[in-house]
Formats: sequence, structure tokens, C-alpha cells
Amino acid sequence: MPRLETFLKKIGIEPKDLSIYRKALTHLSAAERPSESYERLEFLGDSVIGMVISDFLYQHFKDKEEGGMSRIKAMVVSQESLGSKAVDLGLDKFLRADTVRIREGESAEFSILADCFEALVGAIFADRGYIQARKFIMSTLKDSCLNLSDMKGPSDYKSRLQELWQEMCKDIPEYRIVSEEGPDHLKTFTVEVRYNRRKLGEGSGSSKKRAEQEAAKAAYEAEIIKQKKKPVKRKR
Repeated sequence: MPRLETFLKKIGIEPKDLSIYRKALTHLSAAERPSESYERLEFLGDSVIGMVISDFLYQHFKDKEEGGMSRIKAMVVSQESLGSKAVDLGLDKFLRADTVRIREGESAEFSILADCFEALVGAIFADRGYIQARKFIMSTLKDSCLNLSDMKGPSDYKSRLQELWQEMCKDIPEYRIVSEEGPDHLKTFTVEVRYNRRKLGEGSGSSKKRAEQEAAKAAYEAEIIKQKKKPVKRKR
């Protein structure tokens, strides 16, 4: 029995067409043509995950408003969340890629592993149908939904930083790309977030959006630490 088939059965998937799961774990750098990579299945899986999570939140949290459900969903389907689930499942051990940075690194970037997770869901949906895809999504992401049920406030660091800065300065910081490295299919962007001429933070990622989030996170956490260190004024 192929190693991939054994792995799939271990996580509760009985494959009919094993080739579609191989495609779900094939990065563009290892594919003969784009249609043989995981990108099409990623597109499909992203929509299926969004629908299943939205339905679960709507059915399970009867009293939550749209904004609260949206924040939970955004966290559950984020690159960090799906990338972590991919590592927990061991998808990184089955990723097919020819790029040295992916193949020889300690682990694939979370953004790529998150793509693989979405593509795997797409493969399950295409191979076994909606019920099996939903079962897999719930087995891996349901706990994340429940753990975030009490979350309040913005779910992403750009929003958090913007709210914090507006409270302090009545204005918002700006983001600027300072470098782009790597081939088109595996670029790394570095972004700075600044207020006037002051650099607040810097971050890198496989997309501009991810790099901006990393820069915002660095700036937000640095500002929170700074505020905690401020001496408390005692009332006389």
C-alpha cells in the first residue's frame, strides 16, 4: 500500500482516486504545468472550508452577531491556523517541491502548508463528496472555533494596530514594501510599517498581505510592551 494511502486512511480518508491527493500536495515548483499543482484544488478547498465553518458558526452560536462570527472565522481559516493544522497532520512530510528553500528547510512556510491543507480539503470534496469533506474539516477545525468563542475585538494585527494608533495619535500608520526576493512562484516580501518618519515594525512573508500582518504584529507587540513599562502615576 502506498505511503500516502496509508497516511490518508490514518486520518480518516478512504481515497477512491489517489492521484488527486498527490496533486493536492504538489507545489507549483514540482509540477510540469500549473494545472498539475495544488492550486486548483486549493481554490476549491478554500470555498468548501469557508462554507462549512460559516454553517457551523451560524448553527452553533445562536446569539453571536455577524461581526463576532466573522472574527472567529477569520482566525480559524487564517494561514497561521491552517498551516499549524497541516503540520499537526504531517502534510509537510508529503509535500512535493523542487525548490531548495522548501525541500531543504526545517519546514515549509506556513503559507504553503496552509495552501496544502485547503487543497487536501478540495481533493476530499472532489473525490468523496461534501459529507466526507465536512467531516474532515470538523475533525480538524471544530475545536479552534469553540476555543475562539469568547474572542472580542479585531482578529488581525493590522486592525489592532490601527485601533491602538488612532487612540494615541488620531491617525493611522502606513505600510511600505522595502524588498522583494525570490522567483515569482516563491517570493518573499519585506514590509515596514511607519508613522511619519518613525519605523514601528518590520515583517516578511510569502505575500504582501502576510508581510504587512507580520510588520503590524511586531509594531503592536512592541507598543504594548512599551506601555506596560510606563510608570503608573499615583494619585495624591
